[in-house]
Amino acid sequence: LMTVGIGAIADAEENPKAVVAADRLITTHQHSSIEHEHPEAKITEVARGHDLINSYAIVAGSISLGDELIQNIGQRIIEVQQGDSDSTLNMETLAQIAGSEYRTLTKQKVQNTVLSDYGLRYEDLQRQHQFKDDFFQSIRTEVEQTAEYIQSHMTMLLAGVDATGAHIFVIENGDVSRQSKTGYATIGSGVQPAQSAFIKNGHSRQAEFNDTLVSVTEALKRSEQARGVGGKKDIAVVGQYFSEKANDEVIEELISRQDEIDSEQQEVKS
Repeated sequence: LMTVGIGAIADAEENPKAVVAADRLITTHQHSSIEHEHPEAKITEVARGHDLINSYAIVAGSISLGDELIQNIGQRIIEVQQGDSDSTLNMETLAQIAGSEYRTLTKQKVQNTVLSDYGLRYEDLQRQHQFKDDFFQSIRTEVEQTAEYIQSHMTMLLAGVDATGAHIFVIENGDVSRQSKTGYATIGSGVQPAQSAFIKNGHSRQAEFNDTLVSVTEALKRSEQARGVGGKKDIAVVGQYFSEKANDEVIEELISRQDEIDSEQQEVKS
């Protein structure tokens, strides 16, 4: 999980918002590890163009798995809306769709990379009595190892706003974890240093937007302490009726202000 993904809620005002941020560092693992800053942001809009909801997603881990997961979620949203005219999409529904697609994608990858080589399907694993014990255990071990590898390379942070307010979810190992009560969430290798910024600032979901923006920026800066977190950053804000990514000039100004705050705090400590 060589990255950092950050999400925080600003729910104090009449129009609740969520702020998300991520780095752009990409690590390739072929003959040797190569790190480089990617030109595209890791922050992806989900449920784009929907009237009732706006949301962003960040995936820590494999880019290819993350892209496939987000694409599948988008397709599933379309199918749900077309199949049930009475269905209302909100952040809770979106998170459950994301969790379901996560589990489906994991099964598909295990099916394609492991079970298909033996002419088996997932359902066949329920008929243990039909196989020799050592053969079944070998298959089971291979399936579990493959699933664990996929799950360890695919963690999603989902942040957005619907009619009920701002929400944050983390989808990991197929489980959907609501983080709305704490008001923030972090994923990737920069989790611990990023979290420390929110803890230090006493962040809650009832925070003002400006305070939330400061906490997210500080979390981004602190995440650089972790291995595998890049210097190029992205920040985006989402409300119920809008979503917008900050341009490079705004991000540079936010980082510069955070540097000034860090310098002033160091002087006070000294």
